[in-house]
Amino acid sequence: MLRRMNRPPQSALPLRAKIAIILPLITLYFFSYFQRVAVPGTIFDELQLEFAVTASAVTALGAITFYLYGGAQIFVGMLVDRFGSARVTFAGGALMVLGAFLFPMAPSIGALYAARALVGLGVSAMYLCMVKELDRLFGPRLFPQLLGVALFLGYSGGLVATYPLQRAVSTFGWRASFLCAAILIAAALIWALTALRRDPRASGRTGFSWRQTLAVLRNRGSIPPLVSGAINFMIYFLFQAAIGKKFLEDFAGISGGRASSFTFVMLLCCMVTIFLSGFVSRLIGNRRKPVLVASCALTLVLLCALLFGMARGAPGWAYLAIYTGFAASASGSAMFSSCLVKEVNPANLVAVSIGMANSLAYLTIAVCVNMAGLVLDLFRNEAVVTERSIIYPPQAYAALFWGLLALAVVSLVAACFARETRGVCRA
Repeated sequence: MLRRMNRPPQSALPLRAKIAIILPLITLYFFSYFQRVAVPGTIFDELQLEFAVTASAVTALGAITFYLYGGAQIFVGMLVDRFGSARVTFAGGALMVLGAFLFPMAPSIGALYAARALVGLGVSAMYLCMVKELDRLFGPRLFPQLLGVALFLGYSGGLVATYPLQRAVSTFGWRASFLCAAILIAAALIWALTALRRDPRASGRTGFSWRQTLAVLRNRGSIPPLVSGAINFMIYFLFQAAIGKKFLEDFAGISGGRASSFTFVMLLCCMVTIFLSGFVSRLIGNRRKPVLVASCALTLVLLCALLFGMARGAPGWAYLAIYTGFAASASGSAMFSSCLVKEVNPANLVAVSIGMANSLAYLTIAVCVNMAGLVLDLFRNEAVVTERSIIYPPQAYAALFWGLLALAVVSLVAACFARETRGVCRA
């Protein structure tokens, strides 16, 4: 049954002032996405050789960030709804800046883990603060379209973390490249805090109830989009930020620079499709479920194509096509699973409901990134060790992709049970 939900009042600021507030928050989200994509994917070999560690130890650098990022999302959502975006942006931004500076200065693998833990806690605040302000400043009517624009701009941070970062690392080394990024993150945080001070409501407190939050958890309508969105995005992100570049190097014999260009195109495709997805939703009557189901089905087909291509020795362009397909699929599922979770729950709990979706997605990523490293290490005896990298055998990647295929089936089945909302809050 449809009903009106209580929601915080929309900001009365002029459009120019609203843009001045949201742009620095998008910039912080840009750098949070940069941090998530850059490690370990782009510098996997550099870290493995410099610190002489196993593949699972390297993937754990990404996993620890995702565990903390995902685990903190629900609590960050509560804090944003309770204390406002300004306070949470300050706390999260400070942790992200500290971790970003410590990472390139780390003398040991333990210090790297500590730095990535700080980064994980810090970046956990950026997405939900941005979403909360989008909803508060511009209202629900344009939310899918503006979220698509914001994600397009934010995801470009991940784009910089692929081929451009690889070229910077090749020229200046990974430590100097990440130190430069830390300086830019600190500048972005100062900009954001200055902008948020212009609107007192960004710092104001709003109502909060544990009973309402638990209601989101108990809402059966949340489960299908939560499960399908988390699995589908995890499969894409595993290729984008963890093993996609290394697979191309190890199995297809593609150079590091060219492999980074593949993940660059992959993320660029994701940015474009997520930018367009909000407008596509309006064209089909604000329907969410068809796009979510189609996205999950596409991922299943692409994994079958990947396994077939490995068996038949597909050329490099085929892997590029599959990677871009993963990106298009992930953008559809990420956008519309978030919209569905938001719309099947009370409208005044935007940050909490989307925080839960984000939490499950990144906890799933963390677990699967860890598992990917463990699967590769199971085949360590068959790996070829060179001066520049450790090359894992084809059967290691095949075993990993068969596991992803099974999860893709679960994702598609869950998507079929999602409830259509057509952009209207239901309860």
